Amino acid sequence: MAVSATVIGALLGLGTQMYSNALRKLPYMRHPWEHLLGMGLGAVFVNQLVNWDAQLQRDLDNMLEKAKAANERRYFAIKRSHWWMEMMINAFARKDIHAPSYCGHKPVQIVSG
Repeated sequence: MAVSATVIGALLGLGTQMYSNALRKLPYMRHPWEHLLGMGLGAVFVNQLVNWDAQLQRDLDNMLEKAKAANERRYFAIKRSHWWMEMMINAFARKDIHAPSYCGHKPVQIVSG
């Protein structure tokens, strides 16, 4: 990948310099050192672009992994926070806890089918 990026960058720099000379109606190869400088800068630019893209992909994967872990923690934290409600429902179903008789209600029979 590094060789192709370098070649593409060099061609980009050369093309930019030749286009600049053509716009000014100068000979294409007026100052050859400018072409070499453009090729070098183009190669550096494209190589840095490839490195930046790879770093961006690693950062994105890291952020997605963190978000996934946070969502899982949040989901399971909600599930764990209702443990007391399930305990109370199960206790009423087992008749470990009874409604107070002073409120005038008769005990409710839970019939499981």
